[in-house]
Amino acid sequence: YTYVTGGNLMALSTFLATGGPDDIGAQVTVSQAIANGVVSLQRIQGRPPNEAWDYNGPGVDLSTTQFATAGLAAAENIIEGASATLLQLPPFLQFRTQPDGGLTYRGQGDTSSSSMSATGIWCFRLAQIPAGDPTVQRPLSWMRQNYTYDRMVGGGFTPTSTFYYFWAFTKSVAVSADDGLGGGIYAESFGDRDPALLGYPEESPSQYFDMA
Repeated sequence: YTYVTGGNLMALSTFLATGGPDDIGAQVTVSQAIANGVVSLQRIQGRPPNEAWDYNGPGVDLSTTQFATAGLAAAENIIEGASATLLQLPPFLQFRTQPDGGLTYRGQGDTSSSSMSATGIWCFRLAQIPAGDPTVQRPLSWMRQNYTYDRMVGGGFTPTSTFYYFWAFTKSVAVSADDGLGGGIYAESFGDRDPALLGYPEESPSQYFDMA
């Protein structure tokens, strides 16, 4: 189950990377569990032209693909090569990008949404596409044009995916600082609330402050 396996890989990889013991008295060690999860996700990744995932196998679901992508990227900190298959993702992500620059959930009549556009940015970045690349600048520009910090826009998911959007976009911004490639929208482009006016003069304007 892609959501669970990806989420577990994120948690277990962080556990080991921050000093957790490998042997916790379970049926297998933590590192073996990570290896098992990596093999599972790599085995069910789709093949061209849809190099992505669905809930229980290959597919075209951008949300479950984010969890698989995140899990494999986290596991790379423990197992070299865990994220190698993520290099196959960009064509799928480009196909999911709409003419307005945003991304959709499954593409079957969906409209661009905050949660899926944020997801797309993060997946592009984990697939090693630079933030200044036009394929990443398009959804970043869509996010800037549709930026909100108290709700989400589009996709028919409002309000059920609002916190999903906050989570996904915070990660996307964290890996999208200005890389000097000439793009117009980066992490520094977000942050509309004035911390001083809200009683936090020690804080700088940022997307994180807006949503926190």
